[in-house]
Amino acid sequence: MKLDIGGVETIQVPVEALWKALNDPVVLTRCIPGCKTMTEIAPDAYKVEMQLRVAAVGGSFEGEISPAFFSQAPCR
Repeated sequence: MKLDIGGVETIQVPVEALWKALNDPVVLTRCIPGCKTMTEIAPDAYKVEMQLRVAAVGGSFEGEISPAFFSQAPCR
């Protein structure tokens, strides 16, 4: 199963502050819907535990992520 979370947000902070937050697993855990934990297992790779519910159906899921933006420099 593939979970695809998307959207657009405008965040009024300096690029450097936003980039730092986007590369912080603690911040990402708070921002990703249903994410309970994010544990680094390798450079730029994390084990995640999520609890999701859609209507009356829900469950807990484990997986690994390697966000593509971790390896990219911030753009202006």
